[in-house]
Parts: sequence; structure tokens; C-alpha cells
Amino acid sequence: MNLNELPAEFPADEQAKARIIQLTAEQINKDFGSQVVDLEKEHLELEHLLDGVRMYLQTFPWRNSEKLAQQLYRVDLKERIIREVIKNPNISEGLEDLTNEIVRREVLKILMRSYFSSSKPIE
Repeated sequence: MNLNELPAEFPADEQAKARIIQLTAEQINKDFGSQVVDLEKEHLELEHLLDGVRMYLQTFPWRNSEKLAQQLYRVDLKERIIREVIKNPNISEGLEDLTNEIVRREVLKILMRSYFSSSKPIE
């Protein structure tokens, strides 16, 4: 995943991007109930989010994992996406797809929260 694959609403301004990525990292950690993304990094990049989620997902059995399903429910991915990804016979490719979908969904949560909040949107 790269910034071109993120929603059109993703800001172009570097400072706003950094804030969105920081908030997304916090949301990922909150949804997974774990320190998935290291928030102590000086400058978080999209790749840090992807790496953290990817490594976290690798701790679960890939198929028929109730705990993984619970985690994905908390992220609020569409069931169709989860089924498609888990059915992929190439586990490595499926893991990459799932990682990308999780980060994309978490970014959308932050953007929607910003858009609909009564306070000033992220700029």
C-alpha cells in the first residue's frame, strides 16, 4: 500500500499527513488492544503502520482462528473482505492484502471522525 491507494480525502499537506498517520497508529493500537505500532518513533510513516499490523497478524493461526476473527471484528472490516482474504491460497499474499485493508479501514475511521467532529477537521 502506498499513499496513492489511500482515500482521496487523505490530506496533501505533510503536517496533516503526519497527524493522520499518528492518529491512525493510535487507533490501530486501540482496536487491537495491543502495542501493534510503536508510537515512540520520532516520525511515523505509513510503512511503520503496515509493518506493525503485518507482524501482529503473523502471531495468529491464519485459518480458523477465533481470536483473529475477534480482532478483525474490532477493526470493523467488511465480512466479504475478510472471507476473500482468508480464502486466498497464498497465505503471504493474503496476509499482505489483509494488512492493507486494515490500515486503509483505520485511516478511514480517522478521516470520518475528523470530518464529522464538531471541532476543526485535521488540516
